Parts: sequence; structure tokens; C-alpha cells
Amino acid sequence: MKFLVDCCAGRRLAEWLRNEGHDVFDAGELEHDPGDATLLAQAAAEGRVLITLDNDFGELLFVGRAPHAGVIRLPDLPVNQRIILPARDAVCWQRGEHVMSTAENLRRVVRDRYGAIASQVSRNADGGGSCCEPSCCGPEAISAGIYEAGQVDGLPSAAVMASLGCGNPTALAELSAGETVLDLGSGGGIDVLLAARRVGPAGHVYGLDMTDEMLALARENQRRAGAANVTFLKGEIERVPLPDAAVDVVISNCVINLAPDKDPVLAEAFRVLRPGGRLAVSDIVRRREVAPELQRSMELWTGCLAGALRDNDYRARLVRAGFEGVEIAPVRIHGGDEARELLPPAAGESPAELDGAFMSAFVRAVKPGPPR
Repeated sequence: MKFLVDCCAGRRLAEWLRNEGHDVFDAGELEHDPGDATLLAQAAAEGRVLITLDNDFGELLFVGRAPHAGVIRLPDLPVNQRIILPARDAVCWQRGEHVMSTAENLRRVVRDRYGAIASQVSRNADGGGSCCEPSCCGPEAISAGIYEAGQVDGLPSAAVMASLGCGNPTALAELSAGETVLDLGSGGGIDVLLAARRVGPAGHVYGLDMTDEMLALARENQRRAGAANVTFLKGEIERVPLPDAAVDVVISNCVINLAPDKDPVLAEAFRVLRPGGRLAVSDIVRRREVAPELQRSMELWTGCLAGALRDNDYRARLVRAGFEGVEIAPVRIHGGDEARELLPPAAGESPAELDGAFMSAFVRAVKPGPPR
């Protein structure tokens, strides 16, 4: 058979198909991603089966119909129609292997998206331009007006432009001079730099991010800000590269909801906190159940609504991780129009269906034990 494997579908699948004797065009070998429309046209013209990933969430996307498991034939279906099969259900042809887990796909898509944002912010900052479009710096409905007047004065413009959060954890965490802080998913570094001001030269702030472009941007912002009490680390929030009981406070700003599995993230936050340490997180939280089809649509977008937990589920997970004194306080309840803006253009949900279902919230918890 003839296949066209999109660059985001992974070399592993392309190599396996070739080893099985199939004619494979691997778009991952191209210098630039030609985009879905071009790949669809090429696949149709060459009679190839197109295998790609959903660009927004990372689930396996097959163009065509499956006569039996693992064989997708493009001519069986118009090229403008798509069948979405979750990666966890995908069979790597007839071997029963997953091409990628959903978690791996989502992590890759998040890394790619925020890496592109960091690159654009860097270009605009160097050229004196502005980066305020939702496609660049995150949804206006979530990120607008989250910092207090004058709070970001004196910070590098690129740090402010790259702000993608949904709250102001450094203000709500009540940081004190001399404390050690960890920011999970530190992005361009705005919350790290704000925290560094609050803890002062006797304190220290770690920023953790998995995206090379964001880390480069954050380190440049650190240099421009002259923040000597800051260290940016590369890593995933599920595996924090710090020893046990290393920090007094863990903060995060609209990042935990992007994690495919929240439990390891919360367990790591608990591990690195000292006894009596505090978790102070700004996050998007779901206030009520929504229709399954709405959840399905939201999963197609890697922004802040994609992985939002129900408030009671969030609380239960924190308790299960070992935290005490859990509080989830609404900061901003998103109306239907705001929530609708956050969905993909093709989604058909009405504002009324989403009104009040999501909130920007401050999540607070404490690790048991006497403070140091």
C-alpha cells in the first residue's frame, strides 16, 4: 500500500511501514511542514493513505475509512471528511502497538505550540513589535488583566508579552523574603521574575519548563532583568529535577491543566515541598459537568480548557497526593461568550451551553508538617 505520513505522526510509524514493505512518503523528512491542505491534496493525487495527528490535541487522525482494523483507504471517503480515532484505541496496523500514547502526543503538541509562541515573542521583542493577538500570546478571555497595575513595571517586554497565564500566583501566594520557590511551567519567566522580587536576594526561584524556546526566552529575560536569584531548569512537571524537600512554595500559572495526567504533577509538587510548604496555583477549573461532546471538542485544543478538572476532582486529587487545607477559590468565572472563544473554530457549541462552566481559580494547599 501507499502511505503519506504527516510529520507530526512520528518517524516510528513511517519506519515501521517501510520495514513492512509499504511505499511511504514521510512528510517529516521535509524541511517545512506543508500543512494539512497540501498533504490532503498530495495524498489524493497520489492515491496514498494519509495518516496524521490532530494538530490541536495530538490524537491520531486518519483520513479515510477503515474496512478493518489498521487499514485506511483514502479513496473510500472524500478528502474533506475525517475520522478521528483516539491514540489510546489505535492499533499500529495488526501488531497491537500504540504508535504514541495520548500523553506523549499531547506533551509534544503543547511543546510545539508554546515553542512557536516563544519564537514569535522573541522576534517581536527584538523588532520592537507587539505580540497581543490570541494566536500568539494566548486567549484574551483568560489572560487579560491578570496582573496588578504597576506590578510588571520594569520587567523585560518579552516576559510580559509571553504571559500565557490565567491568574497571578505570585501575588496570591504571599511570598516572603528568603523563601525558595518553584514555578511549574515557567514559560517566558514573568512569574519567576515577579517571585524573585518578592523573595529578595536571600531567596531563590526555580523556573521549570520543557520547551527549549521558552527556556531561551526566559533566560534572556532574566539577563535583562538582572535577576541573580533565579535558575531556569529544563524538565517536565511530572518529573521535577530537584531533590526532596527543596522548596518552600510551588506556584504555577495555567499549566497543570495541560498535563495529560495530573496525579504525577501533584505528587511531584508534594515531594519537592518542605514540610509546611505551600502550593499556590492559578488554574482553569471546571465548575460543573458539561456534555461529553463538549468535552470532546475541548480536547481538540491545547489551551487552558483542554484538561480542566472538576473542582471536586481537583480537591480529591490534592488530598490523595497528601496535601491538607485545600482551597479552590474562583477568581473569574468565564461567561459563555468567553469560553466559546477558546474553542476551535469548527466547534459548534453555543455560549449558553458553556456559560459559567469554567473559572479561573486560585488553588491553595499545604504539605503537612511544621514550617522550617
